Amino acid sequence: MISRTRNERQLHLALPEDLTKTERWPGIDPEVLPKMLLVLWWIENFLARPHKDLGRTGPTCPFIRPALERNTVWLSALTRDQYQTVPLEKWVLDFRDWFLDLDPVSSQDSVYKTILITLPDLTPDEYVTILDATQAKLKPSFIQEGLMIGQFHPDCEEGGVRNPAFRPLKSPVPLLAIRKMTPFDFMFLKREKDLYDAGFLQVYFKRFAPDVPPQFVDEIMRRLAGA
Repeated sequence: MISRTRNERQLHLALPEDLTKTERWPGIDPEVLPKMLLVLWWIENFLARPHKDLGRTGPTCPFIRPALERNTVWLSALTRDQYQTVPLEKWVLDFRDWFLDLDPVSSQDSVYKTILITLPDLTPDEYVTILDATQAKLKPSFIQEGLMIGQFHPDCEEGGVRNPAFRPLKSPVPLLAIRKMTPFDFMFLKREKDLYDAGFLQVYFKRFAPDVPPQFVDEIMRRLAGA
């Protein structure tokens, strides 16, 4: 486990092996450890595996297995007393700044770097008012930094890219995920269901124009043509 002080707030990050090796448990809050272990179970049994309703071959998240193999998945937990004292938004921005400094920074492996911020005390009535609201508020500033922020919780109804009836963002523990933007994030740059955000697209094309996947180029052309 590693720690960092940011804006007088203490931040902690744990690797999966910090959570699964009992000799490392003394440094972890016993109140949140079971929920963090549940997140690891979800990663292994859902994100890292294919699903019949996904609409394509391969695991639900194609990046998570390589990230685990490279030891670039970090987990943290924020408890109610923390985000009631200081708004969740500020905590997440602190983690974002740490993410930018965290190795690997510029190598090819940096695309697999991920921080998962679990919120084990969050209640179902707060999934929308706190978790979804924080993600929506911070998404524009994250995209400007070339980052993505995603929200996951047990009631998340956002559909899959290839199968709208599939619910890839449902997780057993509410959490926010921070990672680098990739060329395959084009479909997540919408402001509404079928409307892309011009500012998001501007950032995307500046970063990825030479490497935009052909299927996304076709999608752009259809949108520009009004099809």
